[in-house]
Amino acid sequence: MNELSFSRTRHPHGQAEQVEALSIGFGSDLGRPSLRFYSGSGCLHSARVRSYLRTNGIAFIEVRSGTREFVQDILPEVGRWTVPVLATDEGDLICDGIDAIDALDRRGRSKFSIYPTDPYLLIVAHILELYGIHGLLRPAMYYRWFFEQVNAPFLTDMLRDYAPCAVDNPNKSLSVDETFKTMRGLASRFGVQRSTFRVIEDSFAQLLLLLESHLSRHRFMLGEHPTIADYGLAGPMLGYLARDPVPLRLLQVHAPSVYRWVERMNTAERVVDDAFPEGNHVLFAGSDIPSTLKSILHFIALDFLPEVEAHVDWTNARFRDGFSPNASSREYLLSSGKALGDVELSWRGQTISTRVYPVHLDYLQRLHDAIDNRNGAAIQENLAGLGFGVLLRQRLGQRAVQELLRDPL
Repeated sequence: MNELSFSRTRHPHGQAEQVEALSIGFGSDLGRPSLRFYSGSGCLHSARVRSYLRTNGIAFIEVRSGTREFVQDILPEVGRWTVPVLATDEGDLICDGIDAIDALDRRGRSKFSIYPTDPYLLIVAHILELYGIHGLLRPAMYYRWFFEQVNAPFLTDMLRDYAPCAVDNPNKSLSVDETFKTMRGLASRFGVQRSTFRVIEDSFAQLLLLLESHLSRHRFMLGEHPTIADYGLAGPMLGYLARDPVPLRLLQVHAPSVYRWVERMNTAERVVDDAFPEGNHVLFAGSDIPSTLKSILHFIALDFLPEVEAHVDWTNARFRDGFSPNASSREYLLSSGKALGDVELSWRGQTISTRVYPVHLDYLQRLHDAIDNRNGAAIQENLAGLGFGVLLRQRLGQRAVQELLRDPL
């Protein structure tokens, strides 16, 4: 796997007490918190880091982004408002979800390997990760911001997390009406528009049926312990779709096994359940992944891959034409929320316009690196058979990779 790392900043409170790496097993060190995790309760990237910390029994103190501590101590250090931010045992600040997870994984904090060793299964893991981070944003934004009557009371309380120093003024919160209006405008950048409401509902319902079939038979997406595939999907689920009132109800009523997986992704304890084998912590063999997972991958290829293809074609064309983003570093591009532009494409018979974000291209590059490093004939055949042939042919251009994903401009 290609290493992708941001520059690091020292934590203003200095070095915290060192925590020993976890040994393999299902114990936890939750009684000895030393990490500080700055987050938003309804943030996709915060949710996936929180899931990693909890499922691996890693002690941490969570600090909301509206607190005095974050505003006065962290914002000046990182230079912009961004979550999540993880303050490590060594006193560094890490301002990205996957970088935070990778940093802890390299230090031996994962109970089991979060990156499958099987070459094909690793590629599958990256596909599911990319789909969670990018593909599920459309239903996440739709079900949060277009059901105001049901969601508003819950979201009003959530918005206190993002109001600076709300502890000093409990009544100081972001305007709910203004927030709904702003976020509906943002949702249109992900293809959420009146003409696509029903299509989004149909797409999400189909996905839930496929996930329900798979997770009623298997404890996690790739077998008996969580991987980056699970954490990629847990972000939009724990941050949006299994949290906000309207989509949460859909999971509980129509996909109870998916909801149980969400519960597993939010706790350190392993639950004994006769539906799943005990004493077996292995992942699937790449040569023998279950049909339920193949069905999910086939759905992703049909439902999501055309958007990925359109974004790569657009990005490569812009850089061939001499485009240069107005930013000073990869770190800023990936965490500022800055978009490169808009792409028009056809999705499920509807013409939609979606915005190209560098952070999504970053996760796509992780997938491409996994394919290029392990691209055997059998893997090519498996990917092509599931509808992912475009991943074997299409790449971000070299200049786009250098300027967007790796090197400072």
